[in-house]
Amino acid sequence: MSEGVSRKKYWNGRSRASRNLPESHSHDKHGDATSDHLNDKVLMERRRKRFEEQSANIERQKSDDYGLISRGEDLRLQTNEADRLRLYSKIQKELEERDATVDTVRDDRILMSFRKMRESLLALKPDSFTRDVFMESIRFSVSIGHHQSYIPSIYYLIESDNVQNNLSKAESDEITMFLILHKLHFSNEIEESFNILLNTFGGLSISETLKTLDLANLHRLTDPECILLVIYSYSIKDYFLWQKLYAYLSDNPQKQFHCNCATIMSFSMKAMVKIAIQRLGISFFTLNKSVVKNFTGVDWESLVGDYGVPWSVDENNDNIIIIRKRK
Repeated sequence: MSEGVSRKKYWNGRSRASRNLPESHSHDKHGDATSDHLNDKVLMERRRKRFEEQSANIERQKSDDYGLISRGEDLRLQTNEADRLRLYSKIQKELEERDATVDTVRDDRILMSFRKMRESLLALKPDSFTRDVFMESIRFSVSIGHHQSYIPSIYYLIESDNVQNNLSKAESDEITMFLILHKLHFSNEIEESFNILLNTFGGLSISETLKTLDLANLHRLTDPECILLVIYSYSIKDYFLWQKLYAYLSDNPQKQFHCNCATIMSFSMKAMVKIAIQRLGISFFTLNKSVVKNFTGVDWESLVGDYGVPWSVDENNDNIIIIRKRK
């Protein structure tokens, strides 16, 4: 009896196991098929992307739309002088046709073209063409305040002995003054700015420059003297002198170097205007609108809208600004 029960349990167990085996085996097959299907989709997607990249590269090779060497997109500019000359001519034409209107799409396109040119030259022996490309790239990127482009380009020119040999003194002085102004107004490195200026341009004296300073004739200053006064006025927070120097530099469209200097100075414009507002706030009760604008360089509407001054206009005379009320 016990043997029969034992056999019954054995066969029943075996029967259940037998019934389960096909089901489990079927499930495994289904899982493998799903996995294979997913793998096929991944492979197909990779092939599609590879095909698109290859097609894009082929189309790029047929056109003047050069890729970036740093991204492994295109090596034509690095290996072919004719392509470099062609792109540089295209950049120069765009710069000549560029007007004063703000066009970020156009400027971004020029920035990218300059980047492609610079990357193509880094692995080559520097020559006068290298100098020209980097100098023009610096001037353009400074003019629109794109420090991500002009700072590494400046360092490349001043730290490479081979490139330095191709720079004229005027070009070297120009980019050095850009670097000084950037360190001052973007990084607040006052001492470093002074040191670079004095080490580069000997014979400068702040006391002697201030003795002969005539705000009505700032054009008599040499460029290094002007930069010296910019550093001095910034360091002591003399906003009035700083603003006069900024206005002089920015209002001189005939000299692009001066306009570029003013563009770098504008990194500190808001901070300097706030200093002027603070000085006026503790020094005066009322002032004429024209006096306030002359001192700050900012009109009344901008002072209220952009700087949030708590001042008000006199109810009886809209040309008078009430800075604080008498107690």
